[in-house]
Amino acid sequence: MRKWGLPAQKCDFGRQRNYFITAQQSRFTAPRELFMLELIKYVVEQFAEKKDEIEYKVDEKENAIEVTVLLAESDMGKVIGKQGKIAKALRTLVKAATPRESKKYVLEIKEKN
Repeated sequence: MRKWGLPAQKCDFGRQRNYFITAQQSRFTAPRELFMLELIKYVVEQFAEKKDEIEYKVDEKENAIEVTVLLAESDMGKVIGKQGKIAKALRTLVKAATPRESKKYVLEIKEKN
């Protein structure tokens, strides 16, 4: 029995095993660090009002790359969000976009002095 008169559709999920794009197939040739920084910049600038006052510092350590975002005082609450939900989502996004074999990314959001 079909609901709302919609036609039945045939689905063929999971038949193809190699659906991930490998590094050789990818058209993106810039370093991964540049891609991650651009991703962070894009998301942070969507929430901040004073985009020209945002500063980014990248510090590479042994097993991690630390990205510090320095914001104006008025933009801190907007970028962090209520109970830190936006900041947590941004960290999750960065973690998901990080390849397995690369260094871990650590994101810090601080107020500009």
